[in-house]
Amino acid sequence: MKIKKRPTSGKNYAKYGYSPNIIEFFFRIFFKFIIKIFFIDGNTKLSNIFLQLINPETSSIFQNKVIRFRTGHGRLFWRAKTLHTEEPMMIDWIKKMNKKDIFLDIGANVGTYTIPSAIKCKHVYACELDPLNVGTLKENMFLNKLTKKITLLPFPATSKNKMVNIFYRDHSMGDALQSINRATPLNIVNTNKNHILKQLGFSLNFIFKEFNLNQPTKVKIDVDGNEKEVFAGAYNIIFKAKEVYFEDSGLKDCEKIITLFKKNKFKIISREKPLKSRLGENILFRRKF
Repeated sequence: MKIKKRPTSGKNYAKYGYSPNIIEFFFRIFFKFIIKIFFIDGNTKLSNIFLQLINPETSSIFQNKVIRFRTGHGRLFWRAKTLHTEEPMMIDWIKKMNKKDIFLDIGANVGTYTIPSAIKCKHVYACELDPLNVGTLKENMFLNKLTKKITLLPFPATSKNKMVNIFYRDHSMGDALQSINRATPLNIVNTNKNHILKQLGFSLNFIFKEFNLNQPTKVKIDVDGNEKEVFAGAYNIIFKAKEVYFEDSGLKDCEKIITLFKKNKFKIISREKPLKSRLGENILFRRKF
């Protein structure tokens, strides 16, 4: 029996996937024209809703290059538009990365910092536990043609390979502050008891060894109160890096981790206070040689 090959290009492609009809196409052109004429920038709630409905994508400039981000609602739009202002120390750090660097982004979210780092580095490993965020991160990888430079690690980074309960605050893309095996210990948010999902977590020490992944030279850790759990399963990888950007959530666990950095011959080279609503601080460590 002969099996017909599925067409992958040409006029027949529309039979197997979505293709906007002529009316939809002209409506998009018309509304993009309206957006430009009336300077709709998404800074107000109403204009933001309109903008996301018509064109769920936005862009930012990073070192003279246009970075495209999938949006769709206010939080994703905000993440893209505050690329340079939310964490200035982070952006300055990424700008100094080079083509020899291997970057591990633990707590990648939708790729706000994964994407610009992939432009600078040789390769990026992006670890994210939220399936909705992973989906948006994947879209951002395709939008920026970076699928060959980013490896997705779509699971919770845990102390060992095990099943865990992930506590979510809601079901929206771009969300953060998820907590592993407990309601969030952070005072700035309440975890919804109805939003608990069982997921399989992996130790990053295991993953990197088992699959022979390259040792990162730079590591970012932004895990919103899950620092102890993540470090217990990733210390081999973290303490072999040259530089680590650590987001201290203000918990006692973080005080112990900062002490461990110092014991493992890391020194603090920069600090930054986060938003007023957040505790702790952002710390950039560099290993002494």
